[in-house]
Amino acid sequence: MSGQFVDLAVDGESKKRPHAVLAMTLSKDADALTGLEALDSGQVRLLAAEDTEQARRLIEHERPIAGLLQLGRRPDPQAVQKALALAEMAPRLRLIALLETEALRAPEFAELVSKGLLHDFHRLPILHDRLMFSLGHIAGLVALESRENIANLGGAIPGQGDAHIVGVSSAITRVFQAVRKFGEVDAPVLVTGETGTGKELVARAIHDRSSFRGGPFISINCAGLPTSIIESELFGYERGAFTGAIKQKVGRIEAARGGTLFLDEIGDLPLEVQGHLLRFLQEKTIERLGSTKSITVDTRVVAATNINLEDAIKAGKFREDLYYRLNVLCISMPPLRDRGDDIQLLATFFLRKFSSELKLPKLGFHDSALEKMQRYRWPGNVRELISTIRRAVVMAEGRWIMASDLTFAESTGADQGVPDLATARQALEEKLMREALRINGGNIKRAAKELGVSRVTLYRMMEKYRIDPEQRAVARLGTGRIAPMPPKPLRPPVRPAKPVSGAPRPDPARPLTKRAGDA
Repeated sequence: MSGQFVDLAVDGESKKRPHAVLAMTLSKDADALTGLEALDSGQVRLLAAEDTEQARRLIEHERPIAGLLQLGRRPDPQAVQKALALAEMAPRLRLIALLETEALRAPEFAELVSKGLLHDFHRLPILHDRLMFSLGHIAGLVALESRENIANLGGAIPGQGDAHIVGVSSAITRVFQAVRKFGEVDAPVLVTGETGTGKELVARAIHDRSSFRGGPFISINCAGLPTSIIESELFGYERGAFTGAIKQKVGRIEAARGGTLFLDEIGDLPLEVQGHLLRFLQEKTIERLGSTKSITVDTRVVAATNINLEDAIKAGKFREDLYYRLNVLCISMPPLRDRGDDIQLLATFFLRKFSSELKLPKLGFHDSALEKMQRYRWPGNVRELISTIRRAVVMAEGRWIMASDLTFAESTGADQGVPDLATARQALEEKLMREALRINGGNIKRAAKELGVSRVTLYRMMEKYRIDPEQRAVARLGTGRIAPMPPKPLRPPVRPAKPVSGAPRPDPARPLTKRAGDA
């Protein structure tokens, strides 16, 4: 190559504007950044920084794609601290070290490598063709990441705090379509799905796209309030309505006038309150506790539940008429395990978010970490994913999240996913064989007959799984079962002879008859 800048991702885009590259000397013995001026100025725009504060200003205003760090012959500990400061300022900034050959053996350079701070390194004097190729590769990665971000935002619903709906799977795409349609009409919406799938976020998205978006979004967790106060929380009360009601209080429904009322965990609403809520949905009016005056409230109602309301109706825990009032429009939130590649998209999204917030620069996930997340079933859904990524960002040593940095809430082995057929077949085979031997007290013949195999096959399988039939028999006897006593031999009853008149009566202590062998 002849100094050509090679953009591996976007052919021709580099000609629009030179890519900004930060250049900074980190070690005291390092020479000035000489030789870099020979880089292709049409493709690279160098930004020289004398200290970390100037580097911070350049990063904020120019957004460089890479950083060239001059380490010289003997990098000092301060060089490591400066590199760490740059990584905290811009977690996505790829750093390239420029150093003499003898610096490769320095412990400071080894520390930079072990911490994952360096994307690449070049020995001095600089080979311009190789350096331009490295910068072109970085420019391609940055372009691909920008395209990915744009694609993700095109299929995402932003939320507050940690909550975001990001994804491109068919399951979440149907949710996006339903949100856009339901936002245009004024009708109750029922959002169903497991805990942690983003039901409240969907309710907020519907609110933001509805004619009620100018009003408040009032959320109430029906399962988080005691039964004694939930009615007063929903409908409010007048002064003196009950002991302790020293002033008037506006309920949540009335506070949502002109906006959206979100009833989370609606399945846990007490039956006596369900009737009042049904009346509000039908007439759009409420009455505060202690008042006979009806108050008209124009608000949109979105309810959510993680239980099957139809089963609750059959069990007598939920009113059927209220169910049909709420279930005019319905959105079913898919669990995270059914969203395919959305797991990786969400993980990357939150990795960048937490890396920036916690000032712990991370570049991405190792392939082993991605595979581990993909195979895990995520019982806590997106909420569990958020806590897992946040914990991994804190615990990871380098700039890449490894599989060992991901810890899950379930028991050991829960992240192994679906086993292959051979492993599953062997596990089932061993389990059935041990059970048959246990039931039959270690008797090989009976166990083989019950399993439908020959004794030779059973012996071979026992040798394969290292099963001792004697141990199985002992284990069976130790289960506390009482063996039946052997039956006594039946003997014909002996009737005593009628006593002769005047004869002495028989002694009951002596046997009635004399058997052979009796003394």
